[in-house]
Amino acid sequence: MGICDYTLKKINEKLASPEFQFSVIIFMVFLIYPFLRILTQAMSVVAYIVFQILYRCKVYHLEKITKEVDVI
Repeated sequence: MGICDYTLKKINEKLASPEFQFSVIIFMVFLIYPFLRILTQAMSVVAYIVFQILYRCKVYHLEKITKEVDVI
């Protein structure tokens, strides 16, 4: 058994421990979360721009309606 086999065995033992796996999952969440926020904001901006284009092309229109309600 050479030093490479021993080192590989120790690395695999370390990676198999639940504590290490949990810390990697937490690290990945903290790493990915800012990108998800940026992606969500970018999608919101694109949706707003598409809505504005459709609104100016008269696809959408706003109406003010006043109705009397007798019974609530």
